[in-house]
Amino acid sequence: MQIEYEKWIRDSVLVKNYQLMNAANQEFLTDPASDSLAAAIDAYDDQIARPRAAVQQRKAAIAKIKGAFAGADHLLRQRLDLLVSLLATDYPEFAVDYRNTRMIVDSGGGKSVRRKHITV
Repeated sequence: MQIEYEKWIRDSVLVKNYQLMNAANQEFLTDPASDSLAAAIDAYDDQIARPRAAVQQRKAAIAKIKGAFAGADHLLRQRLDLLVSLLATDYPEFAVDYRNTRMIVDSGGGKSVRRKHITV
């Protein structure tokens, strides 16, 4: 008898909560503010990059960066290094300083430090 009474109480509480939730949802869904909220949610969803789109955006950004570095490298090697080599006879100290600043020191890790000399 006690168990049946507890089940009845449980079921009536669940039914009452379900009815309250339905009433709240109906009020919320008919409210004009919910339309603007739904539109805002849709706009937000459109702005979020989907996983596939994010991968494509990242690949495009990396390709752009690689292109920019390749362009800068081309300017340094094909233009500026050649110009410095022309100036080296008249301004040897400048040419030595330029070569020293163009030296790349890779100290990324470990005990050994590699030096890559740029030939001008």
